[in-house]
Amino acid sequence: FLFYTGYLIIAALSLFMAINTSEAVWEWLKIFVFFMFLLVSSLYLSTEPNPFPVITKAITVFSIIISVIGIYQFVRLDFYNLSRHFTYLITASFFNRNLYCQMLFLTFPFSVFGFFIFNKTWRIVCLIASQLALSQIIMLITRGVWLAFIVAALSAFILLLIYHKRISI
Repeated sequence: FLFYTGYLIIAALSLFMAINTSEAVWEWLKIFVFFMFLLVSSLYLSTEPNPFPVITKAITVFSIIISVIGIYQFVRLDFYNLSRHFTYLITASFFNRNLYCQMLFLTFPFSVFGFFIFNKTWRIVCLIASQLALSQIIMLITRGVWLAFIVAALSAFILLLIYHKRISI
């Protein structure tokens, strides 16, 4: 927190020398809000005996929110002229579809993890989140994320074999 506090102070001091003051204030507020989020979440998670379920639930809810936004944007497309280039219009709240798919890819393991550790309601929520993320990744045809899925699956398979002592290193 010390380095981030220093960064926050230096950014505040640079406001006085900014050419575009409104943009500088906006940028400083983003830095400040992120710092407050980091501080509050660190304080909250430090009181939790096991923070992994809390983090998993938060990321799963985030995955559902961005998936629903992406599905809404997909439904609003013109289906008569649908092509691969129209998928660039689906960004959810991110800059482009690649960043959106990368975020879905990063939230996917948390949903799968939640499916295995939670019971009843949260298990269903995690299943829905993982299915929504996977369907969005498939529909958006981002080859980089597909490649990442293949590499992650192969790595997980190799680690599973090592864990069960079927192969040795």
